[in-house]
Amino acid sequence: MTGVAEPILQTKFDELRAQARKTWNGLEREAVIEIVRAADYAAYIMHCSGEGPDSLDEASLDELQLILSGVASALATFLPLMKGGKGLPFGPSTPQVAHWIDSMLFEFGTLARLRRLAAMERYSLARSKMVDATTIRIEMQAGVAELMDVHAGRWLTLETKRRIALMQHPPPDRKYIEGLLDATSSVHDGWFISYEGHQDLREVYRQRAMIEVLGCVEAEALPHEAMIGGRPFAEWRAICVASLERVFNHVAYASRLMTRFPALSIRNLLTVPVLQEDARAVWIEAGDRPGYAKDTISHLALDAQSIGPWQHHHEIPAPFYIDVGDGWFLLPLFGGLLNPVCGLVRTLRLRHMRDWDKAVDGREAYFRNDLRKHFGEPRFHVPDHGMTLRRNDGSHITDVDAAILDRETGSLALVQLKWPDIYGMSPRERESRRLNLLKANDWVDRVAGWIAGRNARQVAKTLGMPDRASESKTPVLMIIPRYAARFTLNDHLDDRACWVAWPEVARMRIEQKRISNPLAELELKFKGGGSLAPYDRPEEVTYKLYDLDVHVSVL
Repeated sequence: MTGVAEPILQTKFDELRAQARKTWNGLEREAVIEIVRAADYAAYIMHCSGEGPDSLDEASLDELQLILSGVASALATFLPLMKGGKGLPFGPSTPQVAHWIDSMLFEFGTLARLRRLAAMERYSLARSKMVDATTIRIEMQAGVAELMDVHAGRWLTLETKRRIALMQHPPPDRKYIEGLLDATSSVHDGWFISYEGHQDLREVYRQRAMIEVLGCVEAEALPHEAMIGGRPFAEWRAICVASLERVFNHVAYASRLMTRFPALSIRNLLTVPVLQEDARAVWIEAGDRPGYAKDTISHLALDAQSIGPWQHHHEIPAPFYIDVGDGWFLLPLFGGLLNPVCGLVRTLRLRHMRDWDKAVDGREAYFRNDLRKHFGEPRFHVPDHGMTLRRNDGSHITDVDAAILDRETGSLALVQLKWPDIYGMSPRERESRRLNLLKANDWVDRVAGWIAGRNARQVAKTLGMPDRASESKTPVLMIIPRYAARFTLNDHLDDRACWVAWPEVARMRIEQKRISNPLAELELKFKGGGSLAPYDRPEEVTYKLYDLDVHVSVL
């Protein structure tokens, strides 16, 4: 029997959710508090403590990742069931409760990962079969080509952060920072954290937040000036910087307090409750307009209604606030530490669809400007507009989003730019982006037919470009998606064009400035998507659920 994994794993999820609700019946708010504490602790260990990714072994790191992967399912289990009460039941956690919650999140996370893999079978990326009554096997298609684009994207993220960091002021002396942290903090009630803050500290963590926020690909989701939800996107991005500044500030105080008082539990120091009216007051004090503060928070918050899409798309939620009812928020750290922009961007896209659809039209000009930065005058010429190709009778053939003329070599590139919305862990969204990319095959065919054997000089003249194109070279056709140019090994990418993700282009122009003919080099390296990097097939992994083993392997 094949195609069995999804329904069986759905049944296992339903059973786990029912058991979790039974265990925490009547204590749903306490469960949510402990879930957020567990997520904050996992994110803190992975990103902030001395036990970060470089010092953790692979198994420990994966355990923390699975705990975080279970957060959406766990919150979706309890947030809709919370009942009001008098105040918020917020007290110190215990090792026993922490163990229960971590174990539950680990199970939810394991199922979330497996359900995502099983969902890929709908798109021919996996296949599953029942080996026997207690064993399922899921075989995944190798993602070699996709991984190459992912790695290039990570390189560009790090390069972006490096460049932004160079623009910041050097931080104060470490001893000065520690002195300020010590002088303005204390232990509250013998187990919790209290601090006053300091302007010098806020500036340090504002600069760090700026680097992290602008390094996220979501930070360029819309043009800076694009209006959405009543504000320019640049203002929304600044809101993320301010929110992450507070996260970094709190993490620094909690870490320093642990150094001074090692008997404390870091798990108890990370998650903070706040009255909703006090949260709004903080934004107003920081300069937000009084009538906007509630709206600002709502775009950064998670509640029983907004948790659904995160679970549906197999994502880890990334909020700065979690509504726990009766006028209270929790201030989680894990959303900001994992990705300080994606939660806001998702909310903007879902809540302001018309604004979003209008704003994305500005991406092409933004993308073309990036090309002009990396292929700059006087050697290169990149027109500041797109071009329309027409037949002799004037009828429309297709559009060319950008062109690049290399005056030194005479090379000419005609480019289709693709900038779809970012996708994360969702197989459905991934499939949508893949199909959109494959439509470029038709563009290649149309442009190649229009060129009809003409040389670069003839084509450049027809398009009204400067005279320096070569008579001996044919134009280079390029498909440049903003993020991913290659999805699977089975996709046909027309080899009359080169298919190269933007991070690869940027990396070549930054690291290999002396290449004699960069357009020809891109064509050679990425024609038809290019060749694949060496790949070590991962070992088979077995996930053990109650009365069921799931073996996952890569074909």
